[in-house]
Amino acid sequence: MKELFVIMLAVITVSAVSAKGWNTGLRIGSGFQTLATYEFNDKDAIEARFGITWYYATPIFADFQVLYYRNVLNTHKGLFLDAGAGLAIGGRPNIMYYGVTPSIKFGYKFSGAPVKIGVDWSPVIGGLSDGFGYFTRGLANVGVSCVYSF
Repeated sequence: MKELFVIMLAVITVSAVSAKGWNTGLRIGSGFQTLATYEFNDKDAIEARFGITWYYATPIFADFQVLYYRNVLNTHKGLFLDAGAGLAIGGRPNIMYYGVTPSIKFGYKFSGAPVKIGVDWSPVIGGLSDGFGYFTRGLANVGVSCVYSF
């Protein structure tokens, strides 16, 4: 799993360096994630996150989310509000979780620098593969991100 994490991190980083409209950065919340976002236009974007998270204080080796965002509010002072949804999957050797991920992100885009910071809530609403029931722990997925815009 560690090799998969390193490969995914390298692919996201290399692909983000090559084109305009891409953002890449880090997200810290219920775990640590690298993220890459491609902005289609001023309103639509797709974001991929890959990293590690925790489930009842036990590290989960892989956590992957793909989200589609729509810009709801964008002010001239740099504030923005995005809303969207996507899919999430993750796990460790004996357990796997999966589900849909609604998301809302509030942040600030600096006018003099290609940097954006944001706070988001991306709950994972879904199930567990080990039969112990519903994955309610994913509802607490709040994070802070800092990204560089190419």
